[in-house]
Amino acid sequence: MGGFRWTIKRKLLALGAATLLPVLLYFAFWTRWQVRIHTEEAEAELALASTQAAAQVEQLLEQIVGHLELLVRTPAVQRRQVREAEARFGHLIAQHAELENLIAVAADGVPFASAVHVPAGIAVSLADRPWFQQVIATGRPAVSGFLVGRIRGRPVAIVAVPLRAAEGPPTGALSAALSLRRLHLLFRALPLTGGMTVTVVDGEGQVLSHHPEAVGWIGKSLPLAAAIPSRHVVKKLAWPEGGERIAAVAPVGGIGWKVVVGVPAAALQRRIWLGASSIVIPVLGVLALSSLVGLLIGRRVWRPLQALTEAVAQFPEGGRISVAVRSSDEAGQLGQAFNAMAVQIEESRSRLERQISELTALTEAGRLLTGTLERAEVLQRLTELLRAQLGVDVVRVWLWEPSSGEFLLHAHAGFEQGQREYRIRLKPGEGLIGWVMDRREPLVLEDVQSDPRLRNRNWVEAEGLRSFLGVPILLEDAPIGILACLTRERRVFSAADVALVQRLAQPAAAAILNARLYEEARTRARELGARNRQIEVLHETARAIVAERDLDRLLQRIVDSARELIGARYGALAVLREDGRIRQFFTAGLTPEESARAGPPPQGRGLLGTVFRQSQAVRLDDLTTHPAFSGFPPGHPSMRSLLAVPLRFRGETIGALYLAEKPDGFTAEDETLLTALGADAGVAFDNARLVASLRQALDDLKLREEQLVQGETLRAVGNLASGMAHHLNNIFAIVRGRVQLLLRAAADPSLRRGLETVERAAVEGADVVRRLQSFSAAQPASGMVPVDLNEIAREVVELTRPRWEDEARKRGITIEVKLELDDIPLVIGSRAAISEVLVNLVLNAIEAVSAQGLVTVKTWATAERAHCSVSDTGAGMSEEVRRQALEPFFTTKGPKSRGLGLSMSYGIVQRHGGTLDIESRLGHGTTVTISLPISMAAPAAAPKQLTQPPSVSPRRILVIDDDADVRETTADLLATEGHRVSQAASGAEGVSMFRAQRHDVVFTDLGMPGMTGWEVAEAIKALDAATPIVLLTGWADEIGQAVHQRGCVDQIAGKPLDLAAVAPLIATAPVRERG
Repeated sequence: MGGFRWTIKRKLLALGAATLLPVLLYFAFWTRWQVRIHTEEAEAELALASTQAAAQVEQLLEQIVGHLELLVRTPAVQRRQVREAEARFGHLIAQHAELENLIAVAADGVPFASAVHVPAGIAVSLADRPWFQQVIATGRPAVSGFLVGRIRGRPVAIVAVPLRAAEGPPTGALSAALSLRRLHLLFRALPLTGGMTVTVVDGEGQVLSHHPEAVGWIGKSLPLAAAIPSRHVVKKLAWPEGGERIAAVAPVGGIGWKVVVGVPAAALQRRIWLGASSIVIPVLGVLALSSLVGLLIGRRVWRPLQALTEAVAQFPEGGRISVAVRSSDEAGQLGQAFNAMAVQIEESRSRLERQISELTALTEAGRLLTGTLERAEVLQRLTELLRAQLGVDVVRVWLWEPSSGEFLLHAHAGFEQGQREYRIRLKPGEGLIGWVMDRREPLVLEDVQSDPRLRNRNWVEAEGLRSFLGVPILLEDAPIGILACLTRERRVFSAADVALVQRLAQPAAAAILNARLYEEARTRARELGARNRQIEVLHETARAIVAERDLDRLLQRIVDSARELIGARYGALAVLREDGRIRQFFTAGLTPEESARAGPPPQGRGLLGTVFRQSQAVRLDDLTTHPAFSGFPPGHPSMRSLLAVPLRFRGETIGALYLAEKPDGFTAEDETLLTALGADAGVAFDNARLVASLRQALDDLKLREEQLVQGETLRAVGNLASGMAHHLNNIFAIVRGRVQLLLRAAADPSLRRGLETVERAAVEGADVVRRLQSFSAAQPASGMVPVDLNEIAREVVELTRPRWEDEARKRGITIEVKLELDDIPLVIGSRAAISEVLVNLVLNAIEAVSAQGLVTVKTWATAERAHCSVSDTGAGMSEEVRRQALEPFFTTKGPKSRGLGLSMSYGIVQRHGGTLDIESRLGHGTTVTISLPISMAAPAAAPKQLTQPPSVSPRRILVIDDDADVRETTADLLATEGHRVSQAASGAEGVSMFRAQRHDVVFTDLGMPGMTGWEVAEAIKALDAATPIVLLTGWADEIGQAVHQRGCVDQIAGKPLDLAAVAPLIATAPVRERG
């Protein structure tokens, strides 16, 4: 504790240090001298290597200049005989692999002869190259720095000599492109050792070559090397790949190139030290050996005394203390006596600490176990406490469950494999747990895996458990559970261990009893509260559904309320038809994806129909065991428990209410509640059905009146649209065909994107024409698929954004468009047609807003239909305007509008089996609502991208069309696929050409003067029935059935022509022998 003391150890160490100090000082000076000698040798080796490498580069450049000057004098170059000059160039390149190309350049910088072919369409000029300008200006050879060749795009350095006519000024230059990728091969013969690299840089510091690896180096910048003067020098340089190098720099002639031979600084330092260490290490070894001998002698003196001193100092801290005795002198005898005294004190201390620990554990157990009434928390605290106090790896608590007659695992601590259990229930007398319970006494096993009573052996082996201690939890001498303790290392549990666990089990039994009583009381209170709440909800629901008059909303509300009231996962309500089959089916608890996968609604057979036929409630814990159960449809959610009650009114069963999947199963009280709700629902259903019947009758009268007025007008517009269709389809066919031809030659990505946009516009334009053709038709629209109405609404809002955002700002107004989309099922229809309807409605709403306003797009669903409304806060319509709004050509917008938007939308919605309603009042805005039938199928695939037709072998094809532009466009498209195409301007000419020479495939237009497409097809089939015929028309959808009736046409192709659609037919056409 005082100041510095001269102990025996310190005195001996001081004596050794005073002896070694002069020797160490001399050794340090000698080592430094050796390092300097090896450093000078390494730098001299680098300088020699750089000089040799520079000489090789100079020799290569001189050889190239010599070859070029010989070529300059040849007549072929002097007279600019291109073929012979290029042949000589190629011969020289073949002999010198390091050359990329030889180019003869005129005075204007334009090459007139090149060993490498210049691709057609590429104009090459070298007038701006510094090396060319230097040759023309000085009339002397020139060497460039790093360049990228303009013909091949490869890294090169140019060696050039002037072209002269006699002794006059230069008339051009002859240049050789030196391949920088092969330049590094020049240094393969150099004796490079110790990580040396050879780097050649130009005057700007750009890397021309790097040896041994050139990849990734050529073109890199090495500015420090460029800044070094053109003389031999050795410097430390920062390297591009990181770190520093000791480098020797040597200039190459007078062209500004430098050769840098470098080695990593760290590697050079290691080499220097390795050279010096061959002498230094033996000397150090002698010094170390002599020091070690001195230390060993001193240690024999001070070690025993130091060990005894440290042991005495540590004695108050506790733990087993012992002094190692290795001598028989006085110090050794003192150490033996001290060790005997330490053993006696340590044993006394251990007994006292164990007793204190057990008392502390019991106190802590009482505090923890009485601090909560939650049984799970009580048991978990018990396992953690016991695991810590006993020092075991795993503790588990098993409790006896009188209801099931089994032991159930309730709590555990110390698992390594997560919380996975191999067996969590045990029967009485089964396994080690059953043995302890039956005998009501502890069980101790040193090796539990070898005991035959072990049942959950897989879990024990997976956890690597070895020893076991089981103690029963007794309450008034009756076993209520087991405490199981396990260790991964072999352990013989002592009597003290068993006693500790037994003492902890006593307060645990009382805590478990208290927690169980508390849990039972809380469960009864919770059940009572839930029952009261159910009664309140039942009364509220009954009042709400009796007041509802809309039939679909009423039925959906009934099933939603029943599901919430009883606490089931799924709910359904079926409404019967007069023949006993299901007319409507409402669901609750299913996501849209689950509804789609479940398929169409049931028909009332099987287990669901039992409720109708027997007209009584059905309550099942496992519906799959019922005799009438016939299985779930593919994709239907799995269900077990079921509660179903019939809906009755005036003695008649009008439907049924179903609930499925309640966590704890359905009870008799649930059945009573649902039956009461069903009785109220039957009355409300009958009232709503009467109201709906009256409303339907009024709507039918209004609809028939409006249809009488609109029907004649729609037919007139349809006739006008049909007259325009042929001409428009021809225009779109020409546009799409020519765009497809341009796409085949376009390589620029931005140009291709523009052309693809034009092609899509032509296809969409043709689709609009087809809808104009069917405008007044009564048949349903073609191409009906399940589509997402919400997705279409979002796309339409984004599509019209420029109108309601950008153009509105230009008009000085602000229009907000808001989406209110409900979770609705898919509808059946044409995606493009429905999109057109919503675009018309949104644009009309935007134009109706004259100042600041709001446009709202909203969706929702009822039992059989999905609805979408577009509302605006504009001026609204009068009743007279609203009645005429759906008539074609009626408009209130003046000459700028044709009045077809709403009428076309009305026709499209009608062909989809839907309705379009307008609600409007002057000063209160307008709401237009469309209603479409829902679909239970999966959503339609996204519109396909425009694809290229598959490649087929060439065929001989005849194209017949009276429109020259359409005919030539179709022929050019087919010709780009490699086919041989003939053209005919009329049907008669086409038949005549086919009679004179057979063709593999025939394309003919439908509407032509003289002979129609049908007549042409019949005539050609009469000549050769095996020849495939493609009929081109804008009425492909309408005449599709005629193909089967007339049998003379193999395929109908719409306009514009899609090559991908007809490619399979062309591919299967037989190839005729060519005459």
